[in-house]
Amino acid sequence: MTSEVYPLTSKLVSETQRKLVDMVVSWSFISAGPPFEAQKYDGTPIRYQGIEFAGSPQQVFWSGYIEPYLENHSLKILEQVGKTAYECDVSIESATQECRSALNGMIAKVYRHMADVDSRLMGNGFQPAPKRCVLGHVSRMEKIISGHTLIIKKKYENISKTQGSSNVTNNFNAPIENVQAGNNNSLINVKSSSSKSLGQWLMDNIVSVVLTGVVSGLLVLWLAGWLGFGG
Repeated sequence: MTSEVYPLTSKLVSETQRKLVDMVVSWSFISAGPPFEAQKYDGTPIRYQGIEFAGSPQQVFWSGYIEPYLENHSLKILEQVGKTAYECDVSIESATQECRSALNGMIAKVYRHMADVDSRLMGNGFQPAPKRCVLGHVSRMEKIISGHTLIIKKKYENISKTQGSSNVTNNFNAPIENVQAGNNNSLINVKSSSSKSLGQWLMDNIVSVVLTGVVSGLLVLWLAGWLGFGG
């Protein structure tokens, strides 16, 4: 059973997967048509025209072109999913783990498309070349995403714990209303403000409390003398 935030996770992963697959497939036209242009994640331009895929283009294609896109887009998705789970009081562990699984599926699909493009471009025009094994690429990227998942999970779980502790402290220090001090003949009824605790109220009204106690004590002594309890 998926978590309440999975529809968001699915949407984010699907949109990102579509963009990354389109980026990969665009390399299919490197040897034909208008000049081929792409861009690395850091903004470095990639331009080829009238050149075979074998050689430098193939090396660029497989050596760090797609990985920064996969990692950074995955991290952004994990961050958004973790934050949403925290804000919606949904299990952060469940949300981030199912997000990790969805991202792993995206990673595998992107690399499969890379293998398809490589096979077509390395073929002789009539028959594609044997497909490159991408299991190593997939495994390395999955480990990276797993590490990011753990960090995001711990981040928002710690925020949640800190918020919970803060709420307990605030409840402990919450203002106390209708505080009464004195005897039946002299009552001080206090309607505390939302910003004052019992301790603050006592500090503000210490004189009244002391005077009430003194008056009560004198009254008791006077009654004792009048009734002859003093001998």
